[in-house]
Amino acid sequence: MEPGAFRGLSNLNKLVFQYNSLKELRPGVFDGLPNLRSLVLVDNAGLKKLRPGVFDGLPNLRYLILSGNGLTTLPPGLLSGLVELEGLQLSDNRLKLEPGMFHNLAALRQLDLGENQLQRLEPGVFDGLARLRSLWLSGNRIRALDPGTFAILSRLEVLYLDDNGLSELNPEALDGLDALQVLSLAGNELRMLPEVLFNRLGALEVLFLGGNGLAALSPTLFHGLSSLDSLYLQANSLTSLPPRLLEGVGALFRLGLADNPGAPFAFVPELVRLPDSGSSPGGALAVTAEVAQGAPFDMRVPLSVSGGSPSALEVLIPRGAVRGAPVSIAPLGDGPVTVATMAPSLPSPCRIWGSPTYLRPCLSGLKTAAGTPLILRGLPDQALGMDGTVKFDLPTAFPNFPAGTTYGVDLGTPAVAEATVEKGLLTIASAGAGVTTVTVTATAPDARNATFTFTVKVERDINSYWSGWRSVLLKSPPS
Repeated sequence: MEPGAFRGLSNLNKLVFQYNSLKELRPGVFDGLPNLRSLVLVDNAGLKKLRPGVFDGLPNLRYLILSGNGLTTLPPGLLSGLVELEGLQLSDNRLKLEPGMFHNLAALRQLDLGENQLQRLEPGVFDGLARLRSLWLSGNRIRALDPGTFAILSRLEVLYLDDNGLSELNPEALDGLDALQVLSLAGNELRMLPEVLFNRLGALEVLFLGGNGLAALSPTLFHGLSSLDSLYLQANSLTSLPPRLLEGVGALFRLGLADNPGAPFAFVPELVRLPDSGSSPGGALAVTAEVAQGAPFDMRVPLSVSGGSPSALEVLIPRGAVRGAPVSIAPLGDGPVTVATMAPSLPSPCRIWGSPTYLRPCLSGLKTAAGTPLILRGLPDQALGMDGTVKFDLPTAFPNFPAGTTYGVDLGTPAVAEATVEKGLLTIASAGAGVTTVTVTATAPDARNATFTFTVKVERDINSYWSGWRSVLLKSPPS
């Protein structure tokens, strides 16, 4: 096209050249277009270079789209006259970025550099873009990021780095992105993430980490992300989730964990007896529930209490919390008190794309299950599944023994059951059909000791209802 080809169209505000055979644009070709706001030059495979000054005379241009051409470089100063430019798309070219390329683009808000075969982001390449809000770098070949690469982009809200082949990230790679709300690192080759990588991204709302090779996550990786609404970890190599992973992530609404070897991951609320409850004879007992990884949603844990009257019928573990609110249980007489849970219900599906009918799960790749029943007082008869467990709170079984007491356990027939003691909790799990005695010994700091013995009976078939359940029978009280 010749210079001045559009003279006489001074009111034109949008100009589109798409799927043409443009090979060259001469300086002056856009003369006479002072009110042009949008210029689209897309999918012109022969347009491999642009001459200096070709965009001169476009003082009010707001959007420039140069995607899908064969551009390999931009001449120095090519864009410096576009002082009102807000959006620049350079995707699907073969550009090499040079420091100073975006000089004088102080008004730029959106920059798309995807699909350019970029291999490295040179220091200073984003100089002049202090007001940039969105940056797309998807589909390049960026294997690593230097510390502080994005430090100048303090107002950046959206950053896409997916499908680049990134294999590792420097702990300081994302420093300076204090306003970032959306980050995509999906589809790379990341096997691990530094535990402090996201520490300074307090405004982050959406995080895409799917399609990498992540095999493990640091327990504190997401701590501090109190605004995080959506977390996508699907299609990695995760076999388990570490304790407290979601602690503090109190705004979480969508969580994707599907297509990992460990999926569906079980979020199981376990009962915990609170200290000092029931310290006086006939006094109220207090329990709560904990979910090891942190609650991915507001988990309402239904309670079933035998031998006592609870102050609430459920424990609420708020999303982002590990432990729920306490529930007080008043014993009914001097008999045993047992608490059990049921699996919390998963949230309803989410509406997406603004449709009232098109729904999808807010949470994928996870499940809930009932925790282990907790014996708060006494040793009542038990009926548990063959693969179940039962817990006994030993300090209540030895009420006259002080803090610091140690406990030992001995099984008469180890092939029938397995028993462990940790922090005053005796856990018994069936191992095979039969009968065994369990002897527990308490030893106080002053060497006093006491024992009690009970029998564990495991039967494969009791009747059609109790099939595969076991009975735990008290044989003799503590001495």
